Amino acid sequence: MVTPESGIAQPRGRLQVMLLGLIFLAPVIGATLLFFSGWRPVGQVNHGELIEPARAWPAVPLRGADGTSIASAPWAGHWNLVYVVADDCDAACEGALDLMQRLQASQGKEAGRVARALALLREPRRNLTALVSRFPGTAVWIPGSSASPAWDAYFAGHDANGDRVAGDGSIRFVDPRGYYMMRFPAGSDPNGVRRDLARLLKLSKGKQ
Repeated sequence: MVTPESGIAQPRGRLQVMLLGLIFLAPVIGATLLFFSGWRPVGQVNHGELIEPARAWPAVPLRGADGTSIASAPWAGHWNLVYVVADDCDAACEGALDLMQRLQASQGKEAGRVARALALLREPRRNLTALVSRFPGTAVWIPGSSASPAWDAYFAGHDANGDRVAGDGSIRFVDPRGYYMMRFPAGSDPNGVRRDLARLLKLSKGKQ
């Protein structure tokens, strides 16, 4: 015999089963919605633009700001933050050098695995000694004139019209093997650059 109490209990039991099902399915539904909305966990996001395929370092002779020759592989063993200019460092360039200095410092105990460089495409229009003294630890890479085409091609990007450009205001990442593999266009969020750098240092720890 069905009592009033049992008639009430059946709908209540079904409701409890449905609620339990929703609790178990909610994470799956939420993850699916986030996936199709384009969201990704912060740790999985590249804030910069990947260079695909990554470009191998060109065999070009380089010299520093003082005119002396520098090693054929100045990038070796470090994650390199590189700012590229044509032949001079203007206010935007100096701002980028300051940012790169702060980005390196922000990596704390991993900061020693990061290096910074100003890469010129042509002979500088002025002496860079004073500039370098303002940003200690920043290397200057100046190619020989005969090597400029290969140097330009290594750093070249494309503007909104599809034309090749090199000194476009980007901060570049050159990995510890000399591969140019990521760029951050002018105006990129500094926190995004910092997070990408921290992630690369974490993933590459013990592999350099």
